[in-house]
Amino acid sequence: MLTRRARMARTDLSRIGVVLLPRRAHGAWVGTGAALIVAALAGAAALHLHGRLQADPAPAADARADVQRQQQNIERTGLQLRVAEARSLELERQIDILNQRLHASQEEVTFFRKAVNGKR
Repeated sequence: MLTRRARMARTDLSRIGVVLLPRRAHGAWVGTGAALIVAALAGAAALHLHGRLQADPAPAADARADVQRQQQNIERTGLQLRVAEARSLELERQIDILNQRLHASQEEVTFFRKAVNGKR
């Protein structure tokens, strides 16, 4: 026969405390210490890279060559833009001509339909 306490334990499961992972007192300190060490190493690496970038400035000749390349790219892009605009204008002109021909053809078809229907 079950005792009263055993019956309560079976029916009242919501009051049972579940421990998934036992908590250790020094576990939090180890994690915090590891995070601080990682942050310190990352800061030292960033400071080192920053110092190297400032210590090695690009020579003036390379800067001038880079500026010249950029100017050539700008000129080439400007020429390509002008060619593209000229092509688009030509295409618009051709579309206008085709639309005029289409309208004229539609008028001729309408005329011939009226002529055929008038003979009947």
